[in-house]
Amino acid sequence: MTLVETDNDFFLSNLPSEDILALRTQYVLDVGQVKSLPQSSAYEVIWKFDKSIGNNTITFANNADEKLVINYVAEGNAIEIDRTQSGWIDKGFGQIAVAPLKLIDESEIALSIIIDRSTAEIFCENGLSTLTSNIFPSMPYSKLMVKSNCTVKCFELKAQ
Repeated sequence: MTLVETDNDFFLSNLPSEDILALRTQYVLDVGQVKSLPQSSAYEVIWKFDKSIGNNTITFANNADEKLVINYVAEGNAIEIDRTQSGWIDKGFGQIAVAPLKLIDESEIALSIIIDRSTAEIFCENGLSTLTSNIFPSMPYSKLMVKSNCTVKCFELKAQ
């Protein structure tokens, strides 16, 4: 964690550790709206889009009709992680979590989304806004779908 000064305030910034970033191996995504994800147990997706397009969505899904949905909500300038259909959702796990974004004037939204077998971590605004959620899909998410024009990159996270 680091302390970051913005125009009118101080915030803590939390980014993925250097150890995690050292595990990155570029994964080439398919062209088109539905993209195949790596079959490894952990990966990072970098999702960037212009904030002016308004609401935006990225969805991770599997062949068991389970999905994890991440939304940018323009009206509240916030990121949501929707686990209501993410797999095993008993005991209160099937909820929607929200993180308001801190930098209102930014024109581009960039998220680093790290997913492994039971965790989804979202880092936004260079770590000023973060969300971490437990997920329990019955099988790994194998597809990625995006709603609007955006840039998506994917990295497998593998021990070297």
